[in-house]
Amino acid sequence: MKQALAVTGVLLVVALCAAPAGATLIGDQVNATLTAYGMTWINNQSATVVDPGVEFSTITGLPGVVDNAVDIDLSASQISITFTQLGQGFVLLSDHVLTLSNLDWVGDPTCVIAGLSLVSGSSNFSFTPVVSNVTDDGFQITIPGSNGYPPVADPEGEAVPLDVGPSLTATWDILTRNEAIPEPTTMALLGMGAAGLIAKRRRVI
Repeated sequence: MKQALAVTGVLLVVALCAAPAGATLIGDQVNATLTAYGMTWINNQSATVVDPGVEFSTITGLPGVVDNAVDIDLSASQISITFTQLGQGFVLLSDHVLTLSNLDWVGDPTCVIAGLSLVSGSSNFSFTPVVSNVTDDGFQITIPGSNGYPPVADPEGEAVPLDVGPSLTATWDILTRNEAIPEPTTMALLGMGAAGLIAKRRRVI
């Protein structure tokens, strides 16, 4: 009896300490805020991560000067931001600051965010995105403004409006680490101790 309880306790500890496989953001509900040009274009909106599919989309800009379509796409462990120029002018005249929060890993509750790694970035102009304010379940990405793409000019030097102009796309891997959760292990050890005491008491009786 005592040996059986000991084996059961060991198996329980192993089961509680084993991290679930296949952690993913797909199916998780996340929040986003996007600011630019002194305004908030996405205000703490919530969306469920699906793949394929864009979770957040908006248009930023200044009336009569520039319009940009902004798409924010999350996948199992990546985030991509795409800016598409919709009219004449520069693509970005203002910093675009994206804040994502409430990112929880489906399949592994011990998985938390450790940082971001830029995988790829392609555009018709140079840019240096900045990642900051990284927490266990969120981060901030700033795409600097004033890195523009000039309007196309016709042979007479007049600017020609662009229906769908150059775009900027950047993709990051979301890096993670596993945060130990001691409570289940502690409870398992307490359970083993209690089981041992019960077995000892029964043997004495």
